[in-house]
Parts: sequence; structure tokens; C-alpha cells
Amino acid sequence: MKQQLAEIKQRALEALAAAETPAALEALRVQFLGKKGELTAVLKRMGKLSPEERPAMGQLANAVRGDIEATLDVLSGCGIDPNRYSGFAFGMGLERMAMRRMQINDLRLIFDNDVRFLSQF
Repeated sequence: MKQQLAEIKQRALEALAAAETPAALEALRVQFLGKKGELTAVLKRMGKLSPEERPAMGQLANAVRGDIEATLDVLSGCGIDPNRYSGFAFGMGLERMAMRRMQINDLRLIFDNDVRFLSQF
């Protein structure tokens, strides 16, 4: 069953990466996570496992489901084409304004609490 879950995860993530339209993403969601989906079929067979194996397989299956759902939801849920953009960050907090004003290139420098860096300002 571990092998099946790993294969489902791999196929799902590859298919999601290749999907080009919201309709294709929805079709893949149904194919892998729907009532008659591949992951659901594997979960239905968990009752045949021994009581000792069920918790481990359940955790693994939930992790696979979570990975697939996260891949589906992160960018497509915001109406952003996941094939065009690999990441998304935005915001205009005080840190971002300070970065622009003080010409700081790396946001992490602000949060490092390095006295040598902070004393420059």
C-alpha cells in the first residue's frame, strides 16, 4: 500500500504540474481525490489492514492527500496560473517600506537582530 500511495502522489504531482487550465486542475482533483478517485479507492482498502498498520498507513495517506491539495490550492485558488509562476509573495508592511527607503536587498537582514547591521541606520 505504501508503494501505491507513493505512485499516486508522484502521478498526481506530475499531472498537476502539466495541467494548463482550471478545468484540467478540477478534473485531476476529481481523478485523484474525488469519491471514486484513486486515493479514495486506496483508503477504502485500509479496513483490510491489520490494526497495527492502519495508523501508519492513515498518516501516510493523509500526507499524500495534503500534498495534492496543497499543490492544487496554493496558486490556482488565487486565480494564478501555477505553470507560469513558481512562487508568489506580496505585501507592503513596514519592513518592505524600510527596505525600499534604506536600499536593503534582503528582508532577512532586518530580522536577524545583528547589531552591526542595525547600527548602520
